[in-house]
Amino acid sequence: MMGPSYLACVQLYGVSRGTGGELPDALLPTFMGTSAWKRSFYSSGPLSLFLAAGLNFECAARTGSSAAMRFFDVDALCRHLPLRTMDVATGGGEIPLWREFMDHPAFDDYWRQYGTDQNYERYTMPTLLMGGWFDYYPAVTIEHWRNIVAKAGPKGAGKHKLLICAWGHHHTVEPTKDGQRVLDFGPGGDRKST
Repeated sequence: MMGPSYLACVQLYGVSRGTGGELPDALLPTFMGTSAWKRSFYSSGPLSLFLAAGLNFECAARTGSSAAMRFFDVDALCRHLPLRTMDVATGGGEIPLWREFMDHPAFDDYWRQYGTDQNYERYTMPTLLMGGWFDYYPAVTIEHWRNIVAKAGPKGAGKHKLLICAWGHHHTVEPTKDGQRVLDFGPGGDRKST
């Protein structure tokens, strides 16, 4: 199995929380969190407003609508109060997922059920975890890899690899409004290594 972001979480959820059946032969989860409350939509307390709101634009409708964000004053939208009604302020009506996020601001059973930061002994297949220093989750990716390796023991640890590079979410560094890259690595920064 392979995939970034949400698709990476699906892989991790299937292995760590699966209820039976065959496990995949190998995993390539990239750019992922392991606990939506500890290091994703919340960050052990504070709400990651842009990330949580972005999920609603992307996933809460029958089709992804993140492209529509350009028609909004995102700055004003992110200041909308009360936060619980921000879904309606976007013109999309009430979004049950958004309302659930707002109903659970503290770590509880709601968030615990979606955590993939457990059952590391189930990672018996070769795993390549990839992340980016400029992504949301480099520390979580490293922590997840360390936990998998620790549970694998000396004989199985070598089949689990970690790769962190100078990437943002989904292998990219997103362009700014004027089309320039957010990060400038200086002269020769775009050269391929030999």
